[in-house]
Amino acid sequence: MAIHKAILTVILFAFITSENILTANSPYPYKYPYPDGINSDTYKTRRDNLRKAYSDNNLIVLLSPGLMNQNIRRAKFRQDPNFFYLSGMPDPKSAMIIAPGGVMVDSVAHSEILFISPQSDSDILWNGVRMGIDEAKNILGIDKVMDFKKFESILSIIINNIDTLRYSGSGHARHFKPYSTEGNDYPKILQDALEPLESLVITNSIGKLKEMREVKDKDELRLIQKAVDITIAGHREAIGAAKPGITEYQLQALMESEFRYNGPENPAFNSIIAAGLNSCILHYTANRDTARDGDLVLMDCGASYGGYNADITRTFPVNGRYSPEQLIIYNLVLDAHRAAIAECQAGNDFKAAHNKATEILGDGLIGLGIIDSAEDISDYFPHSTSHYLGLDVHDAGTNGELKPGTVMTVEPGIYIPQGSPCDEKWWNIGIRIEDDILITDGGPIILSKALPVRPDEIEAMMK
Repeated sequence: MAIHKAILTVILFAFITSENILTANSPYPYKYPYPDGINSDTYKTRRDNLRKAYSDNNLIVLLSPGLMNQNIRRAKFRQDPNFFYLSGMPDPKSAMIIAPGGVMVDSVAHSEILFISPQSDSDILWNGVRMGIDEAKNILGIDKVMDFKKFESILSIIINNIDTLRYSGSGHARHFKPYSTEGNDYPKILQDALEPLESLVITNSIGKLKEMREVKDKDELRLIQKAVDITIAGHREAIGAAKPGITEYQLQALMESEFRYNGPENPAFNSIIAAGLNSCILHYTANRDTARDGDLVLMDCGASYGGYNADITRTFPVNGRYSPEQLIIYNLVLDAHRAAIAECQAGNDFKAAHNKATEILGDGLIGLGIIDSAEDISDYFPHSTSHYLGLDVHDAGTNGELKPGTVMTVEPGIYIPQGSPCDEKWWNIGIRIEDDILITDGGPIILSKALPVRPDEIEAMMK
C-alpha cells in the first residue's frame, strides 16, 4: 500500500527494551576498530541520500552476515559492505532499518533504527567489548538503537504499511520477487518476521546504493590509497627476497607480514602466489609449491585497510632474469596494460579498457603464431580486464560510463599452460599485470604507480 508522505505509525511501547540491558558492566573500554576511518556525518549523509531516493512505500533492511551462526568470531567477521557503507557498524548480529516514510517509536519519529546485540559479562570476558548504545550514537551518529531481539517483532509490524522491502546482507533473492511462504530464498530472519502479504515485494536490488558506492569520496580514496601503499610494501618485500628454492608460502608470509605490520585488518582476499605452471591457474591459492630456477612467480595480493581494499598483481622471474620467451609475453601484456589504462577516461564505457586490452593481446598472439585468429584469444586470456574496487574487491558499480571518483583495476594477462596447442617454448608462462586506477576529469591516475612494472625495473628490484 502506497504511503503519501505520511509517517508510519507503529505502536511499539511493548517492544521497547531498556537501554541498560545493552550495556554490561565492563572494566574494558570500547575501542572502535577504524579510528582513522569515515566520520558519522558522512554515514548520515549517505543514509539520507539513500532514503530520499525511494518512496515512502519502501523499506530498506541491512543485515550483518552470520546472523544464524551463534559461534561466529569477530576475528573472522567481515561486515556486509552495504551495511558498513551506510553505518560504519563493525559488529556481527546487528541490523538496520531505513524507512523513507519514517517510523514512530515511543511517540518519536525515526527514519532509521539500529539493532545491536546485548552483551553479558561472560561474553565480554571471552570476546571483548562490542559497540553499545552510547558508542553507536556517538561514533555512528544513529539516535535510535535497540536490542536486536526486537528486530523481528518491529519489522513484522512496520511491514504492513509498505509494499517493497529492499534488503542487503544474509542470503540472496531474485530481483522483485513477490513474497510467498514456499520456495523462497530470503534470509530466514526476514521469513520469520513476515506474514504472507500478496502485495509485498522483497528484493536485494538497491540500485541507488550501487550508484552511490561506485563513486568514492575523499575519505574512501584516502583509505584505498593506504591499502594500496601497504600492498606495494608487501610486494616489494616478497620480490626482494625471492630466489630459486623459495616456497610460495614463504613468499606469502613475507607479503602478509608486511600487511600486518602496517595495520590492515586482513588481506583483502586469499593471496595468490603462483610459481611455474601454477601461474597459469587464475585463482590458485594453495601456495604450497617451490619456485624453481627459470620459473615465473605471479603474485596477486591486496591489503584491506579501514574496510577498503587494494588489488595488485606483479609477475617476476624467481632467478631475477626473464627468459627471452617470458620477456616477449611480458612485454605484450605490458603493452595491453598501458593501452587499457589510457582508455580509463571519464565518459568512456567501463568495458573500453577490456576491449582495448583484448585487441592488443589478440594481435600479439597472432603475430607470435600462438593463436590463428582473434576469436581464439579467450583460450589464453579468459577473464575481464577490470573490476570496480572499494569495500568489496569486486566492488559495486553500474558498468556504464566511467565517472570521476571511480576506482577500478586494469589487469590483462596471458596464461599458456603445459600442453597448449602452440610451440612448447611458450608453455607454463602465466603473466598478469594489475594496477589500481582512479578515474578523474583530467585522466586516469595509477594509485599503485610506486610499484615498478617495467621488466628491467622488476629485475633491478631483485638484485
